[in-house]
Amino acid sequence: MYVLIIGMGVALAILAGLLYYSNKSQKSQIYVYPKTKNQYLVKGIVKMKDINSGEWTDAVLYISMKNGHHYVREKRQFLDKFVTLKDWEESNGCKIR
Repeated sequence: MYVLIIGMGVALAILAGLLYYSNKSQKSQIYVYPKTKNQYLVKGIVKMKDINSGEWTDAVLYISMKNGHHYVREKRQFLDKFVTLKDWEESNGCKIR
């Protein structure tokens, strides 16, 4: 009986650890747009065709955590305009750029 209780305790501790690291890794993919304070989950890097030059460029695919809409923005522009949630929280919601 005690072995079962100890086993369940260990299993719960492992599960809690997995949930913590899962949340932490997803949090590293969340960015904030300082002007609106809206949060976005970055899904990955994709290719986007520049309509002026016809060249393919790296772009960020991201989803609004407010309404679920998908967006694509040129990677350099995205990194200029958005901040990580971690940086946003460390600056207490103040614009850090």
